[in-house]
Amino acid sequence: MVGTQRFPKPKFTPGLEDGTKKKGAAAPVSIPSGKGAVGKNSTHQSGALHCSGEAKYTDDMGLPSGGLEGCLIHSTTAGCDIKSIDATEAEAMEGVVKVVLYDNLAKTGGNNKLGPIIKDEEVFGTKRVRHVGMVLGIVVAETLEIAQEAMRCVKVEYENFDENVIVSIEEAIAVKSFYEMTDHTIESGDIAAALETPGAVVVEGKFRLGGQEHFYLECNTTMCVPTETGMTVYTSSQAPTKTQMYCASATGLPANKVVCKMKRMGGG
Repeated sequence: MVGTQRFPKPKFTPGLEDGTKKKGAAAPVSIPSGKGAVGKNSTHQSGALHCSGEAKYTDDMGLPSGGLEGCLIHSTTAGCDIKSIDATEAEAMEGVVKVVLYDNLAKTGGNNKLGPIIKDEEVFGTKRVRHVGMVLGIVVAETLEIAQEAMRCVKVEYENFDENVIVSIEEAIAVKSFYEMTDHTIESGDIAAALETPGAVVVEGKFRLGGQEHFYLECNTTMCVPTETGMTVYTSSQAPTKTQMYCASATGLPANKVVCKMKRMGGG
């Protein structure tokens, strides 16, 4: 792997960071090794490991003794309801320990609602399938290969298909499909009077903003290690606190019983 970075030569202003000491000024600031001053080029802390292929990711960590592998069960369609999920064949396979669905989560007292701000998603799907790839459950087995094979044996039946699935903003507006909790208005003063003011300038228009994701250098993987009072989670995430809260909510544990340790993700 070869990379090149070009940028204009920065303009430096003499000061404490450059060790310049004027009469009566404070002593120069000592910059620790590896932490360059503002405007100066600095090597990424993990750059050498990433470029050499020696960086350790979550998937490179060895499982503890007795560790099990998991494979998520995803929906294969959208705009419909879940009629039934039959995991009988999967659970009968040698090496399969458990197929975990919503009913299993509910018995533990966990919260199936999920979301960073508005909890409008589910840990495991219960009824309506809103997108392809929605998580319906997880197969836990002795090896990843067995878990993957068993996952393909889980039979999911769907019903009540919607012929008019909403896939764009315009379609959602046309049928007035909105999340009421997201309806916010920012107003300052009398809007009607302001628009009638002589010389008032009214600006109208539309813009479209598409979400973007950066390319991940790592397959997202998580390892959960049970402890005496909770669990330790090693996650391929850049948001360890959010992951901690998700895991605590879904398992019914106090947040202080879930320790989340962030591993590298996407080169971060």
